Amino acid sequence: PVDDTTALNKLIVYGGTGKFSSAGGQGGFNVGLYKSTNGGDTWGLLGSDSLAGLNITSIVPTTTADTVLVAAVEANGTSGQGGIFRTTDGGESFVRVSSSSVNAATDLVADPGDPTRFYAGVLGVGVMVSTDTGETWNSPAVQPGFLGDSIDDNNDGVSDDDGEAATGANRIMLAVEQDTSNPSNVVFAAVIDSDSANDDFPIGVFRSPDAGASWTPIRKVISGTPSISFQDNGGSP
Repeated sequence: PVDDTTALNKLIVYGGTGKFSSAGGQGGFNVGLYKSTNGGDTWGLLGSDSLAGLNITSIVPTTTADTVLVAAVEANGTSGQGGIFRTTDGGESFVRVSSSSVNAATDLVADPGDPTRFYAGVLGVGVMVSTDTGETWNSPAVQPGFLGDSIDDNNDGVSDDDGEAATGANRIMLAVEQDTSNPSNVVFAAVIDSDSANDDFPIGVFRSPDAGASWTPIRKVISGTPSISFQDNGGSP
């Protein structure tokens, strides 16, 4: 366990690789996952067989010894398949735990109040939940979004298209309330799609108080305005 007294040179640190530049996918090589066991003084490359060629979006260590979860998206021009990956040997080997139909996981977070619960944003699926430290994942029936409101929520000129919900959006970003004493912290999801100019357009931010079983919008983008403008619909953190 790591606490305030842990020496820096005893820390285990992970670093993911990938191309996230908006300039045609430029950036560093997608070589896999790096690991340091001495606080970052030296690094070793892991997961090259499973993760090379992918853009790693999230790395989440768990409280289970040597178990780490990784989310990745497929990089342009590669034959690799993104998704959710899991290692139980500290990164020596990875197993792809998401289904074969999944090509991209844009975010992955832990619930600090329950060491077995994790959330992932998966393209084409929505928010997925694991309650066994990432070994298996399920997709709740209700997903965050605004389908059925007859409004063009992603500003692409079409009302109620697939991109107006997490199940069809281009990206899902997640956050969890940081209360270690709460066994079911509130989870938040930002749903992002493309507008008519093919620019990122955040549809809204949603809140789930019941581990992803239901979602309530707390902030909604005002359609037709810059993507940084939000309308507060109420709802507490």
